[in-house]
Amino acid sequence: MRTQQEINFQIEGLKEEKKSLPRESVFGDDNWAIIDAMLDVLEGKEVFDEDYNIDVEYAANEAEDWLNGDSNENLFG
Repeated sequence: MRTQQEINFQIEGLKEEKKSLPRESVFGDDNWAIIDAMLDVLEGKEVFDEDYNIDVEYAANEAEDWLNGDSNENLFG
């Protein structure tokens, strides 16, 4: 499990990245929903996507893997 300091670093990085991204990609995908899913996982919130968006599910799983120590890559670019 990650320390709170490590989690806070990822949360801040994701929030900064979200500020720099447009709401939608050129393909109409919701960029912010992906980041929000990661933030929800890091903040211990329930992740629910009523439209079953595979990109959002993948992002949530990626954040979960990071939390469990299965990945050491930053969640933000």
